[in-house]
Amino acid sequence: MAPPDGRPIVTLHPRLLALAIPAFLLLAAPALAAPPSPAANPAPGEIGVTIGPATKLPIPRYVSLKTDRVNLREGPSKDHRTLWVFQRAGLPVEIIAEYETWRRIRDSEGTEGWVLHSLLSGRRTAV
Repeated sequence: MAPPDGRPIVTLHPRLLALAIPAFLLLAAPALAAPPSPAANPAPGEIGVTIGPATKLPIPRYVSLKTDRVNLREGPSKDHRTLWVFQRAGLPVEIIAEYETWRRIRDSEGTEGWVLHSLLSGRRTAV
């Protein structure tokens, strides 16, 4: 019996169907695979890591303070109020955002604010 629009009905022989299902599963296997473990260190562009618009480096990343006196500001310009003054070179901080020459950082106690990029060193240190 043909459908009303005149198209032929296509059926697969049971033996061909038995071959088609494993072939489909073989092709679909990568999509059905388990997601990578959360312990894996994500590369730039993967979940949890973004690329900074100014430096093209991964965010978040760890750096340290370059000088003994670093003003932590409320926003990304010298017009913004100073929230805190760091007084120790080499203090480790985490860069969590970028805006032109400014970097939003977080220290080990969770304090966040903006600093000028020239006051940061790419050297990683520890507390």
